[in-house]
Amino acid sequence: MINANADAMGIIFPNNYDKFVPELVSERLMASIPFASRYRMIDFLLSSMVGCGIDKIEVLVRENYHSLVDHLGGVDVYSEYAFTTSKNSEHVMDVQQGINHFNGEEALAFSRERENVPGGDNQRGKNQQAVITAMIKKMISPQMLMKANSIIDDVSGNVETNMSQEQIQSLIKTQLSKGGSWNIYSVAAEGTGGKDICYSAASSGPLYVTYPDETSVANIEDLINRVEQGEIIEGSEVAE
Repeated sequence: MINANADAMGIIFPNNYDKFVPELVSERLMASIPFASRYRMIDFLLSSMVGCGIDKIEVLVRENYHSLVDHLGGVDVYSEYAFTTSKNSEHVMDVQQGINHFNGEEALAFSRERENVPGGDNQRGKNQQAVITAMIKKMISPQMLMKANSIIDDVSGNVETNMSQEQIQSLIKTQLSKGGSWNIYSVAAEGTGGKDICYSAASSGPLYVTYPDETSVANIEDLINRVEQGEIIEGSEVAE
């Protein structure tokens, strides 16, 4: 009899190697691929962990926002640069400087890319903000708002919010009845790169980190306070 190990927790990442077998995982996780017509790949991991006395096991499934982008019929995203996404983005494509129409898979690749864009991780953050801005612009159109409830039902499992259902419904009704524009201002913290021990992965040794520039952080804090006080920041992009 194996005693449970109260000090251990098993964590399974079922998406980690999806990119090596894209044909097999287009509709399922690698962990769910059948083996010998009887088992699934995840069964071997679960069996090994239970055999070691680990009875606390978490399965962390990567859920991306591409399903929401597809619900919106794609989005028109502004790119500061022209570039080709790398294989690590999991979808190689050419991006034009200016407006690009992306489906969910393309928007995800654009948001992931850091190897072939100036600024690396910093530009990747800006590209992610550009996708979010495009999603907001598309979502506030009357055509999308009329379908808001079905969209919310489909993506609610991948979204965390402190807004109640009543508040969300009230916001939708207000936008439908009164319309109005939204001011979007994107800003990125600056910093310098280096290597350090990370709390979340202490056993891995020094990892690449960014040391934030405190002046940059203070500037962002000031912008947040000004927005909360009702100020429209100069240079804001208008979504209507």
